[in-house]
Amino acid sequence: MNVLLFDVDGVLVADRAYRLGVIATLDYFGSLMGLRLPVIDEAAIEVFHAHGYTNEWDICPFGVGVMLIEALTRLPDARLVAASPIGLAEQCKTDYFDRMPFGRYLDRSDQVQGTPSARAAAVLLPAADQLILRDEARAAVQSALRDLLADPYDIARTETTQIFQEHVLGSAAYEETYQLRPRFDLPSLLYTADRPLLDAAHRRRLDEWTQADRARICVYTARPSLPPF
Repeated sequence: MNVLLFDVDGVLVADRAYRLGVIATLDYFGSLMGLRLPVIDEAAIEVFHAHGYTNEWDICPFGVGVMLIEALTRLPDARLVAASPIGLAEQCKTDYFDRMPFGRYLDRSDQVQGTPSARAAAVLLPAADQLILRDEARAAVQSALRDLLADPYDIARTETTQIFQEHVLGSAAYEETYQLRPRFDLPSLLYTADRPLLDAAHRRRLDEWTQADRARICVYTARPSLPPF
């Protein structure tokens, strides 16, 4: 029996949903802050990948953290109170209209060992220390950054992961999967943006091989989906 191994993203599926989910998540925070949209594009997402940030759940909090730091460089008189990352973003209205320098922060993260979130924290928390802010405002920024980066794989805790998953799964499937109240009313990007790449002729051939017991089919994914049990 022949064994055929196929990659999914870019081979079986044109994987647009996950990248569009990153853009939508960062744009959600950007809209709260008054930033120019889109905050990130696919070329910038490739830069994250090149620096070892290949999981969208890690890209989103790092990206939002950069946005907060950069916005606050223009808000030295900001009176911030401790809040969740979303609550802090709502307090960071700014006239920052430049492109976000994600690459500069990613370059710094290359000098740090550890998980992607630990590397991000090692870059963003010292950057927060350098902000010209009142002590209580700086403490609020540091608290929000720690919330963002503590564990992006804990969907019950991490707002960027929640927003990303709701865009990717759609609001109904998000609520059913995680038992979390949706923020939006969205269709699934997996259905609206992803496209199959395996053409009809190859699908028929695989079906024929399966029926003739010349091949067996297994679908496996390493992407996070259901919560761990």
